[in-house]
Amino acid sequence: MTKVLLIDDNAAILTFMAARLKSENVETLTADNGADGLRIAREHYPDVVVLDLMMPKMHGYTLIQEIRNDTNLSKVKILVISAKTYTADLERTIRLGADRYLSKPFDLQVFWKTIADPSGRNQITFLTFRFWGVRGSIATPGPDTVKYGGNTACTEVRCGEQLLILDAGTGIRQLGLSLLHEFKQKPINAHIFCRAHSLGSYSGIPFCTSFHPREMNLQFTACTVRKNHSKSIQGTDG
Repeated sequence: MTKVLLIDDNAAILTFMAARLKSENVETLTADNGADGLRIAREHYPDVVVLDLMMPKMHGYTLIQEIRNDTNLSKVKILVISAKTYTADLERTIRLGADRYLSKPFDLQVFWKTIADPSGRNQITFLTFRFWGVRGSIATPGPDTVKYGGNTACTEVRCGEQLLILDAGTGIRQLGLSLLHEFKQKPINAHIFCRAHSLGSYSGIPFCTSFHPREMNLQFTACTVRKNHSKSIQGTDG
C-alpha cells in the first residue's frame, strides 16, 4: 500500500487518522467533504479510500457509488468510518461496494490494522455499546430530565451479528423502537441479562413495543450476587 485518501468533515478525526498513517510512512491525502474527496480520488488514484457517511456536498453512500462506477478506480479499497451503528447501515455500505466498516469512535491501532487489511482477510469483530438508560430504580423521563438520563438501566451491546441487552429498565422502550426501525419485518435474536433483585433492571419489559407481538428468539438470564439462574424463551413472543 502506498497511498490513502481520508475523507471526513470532522477536522480532529481527520488529523488523528492522518498522523497515524504518516507514522507508518503511508502517503496520505485528505478532504473535508465528499465532492472534494471524489475529485482528489480521480486525480491521484489512491489504494485505499477512507470515508465518513454524513458529509457535506456529497453523502458517503453517493461517494461509494461514484467510486465503484469509475473504471479508473475499480481497484480502490473502501473503508467506511461512521457513528451510525445500525446493521442496516453496515449492510447498505457493503452492498454499494465498500470493503470494510469501522464504527466511531475507534482505536487508532484498530484503524491501522483495518487499513493494512482492507479486504478483511483477518476480519476483526468489533464491540459497540449504546446506553438507553442509566438511572437506578426510579425512572424520571421527560424533557426536563432527559439530558441527565431519565430512564432506568438498559445497555445495547453489539458483537458482530450478536445482540446483547444488559438490563431491561425503562430505557428498553426506546431500544425496542430502534430495533423495530432496524429489523422491520425480520426476526430479532437477542440475549437479555437482568439483575434479579433490582426492579429497575426489568421494569421496562412490558413497555417494549418490539416484544409483542413479534417473531423473536430471546434468552433471558437473571442474576443475583450469590447465584445465577436463567430461563430461555424461544419462538414467537405473545
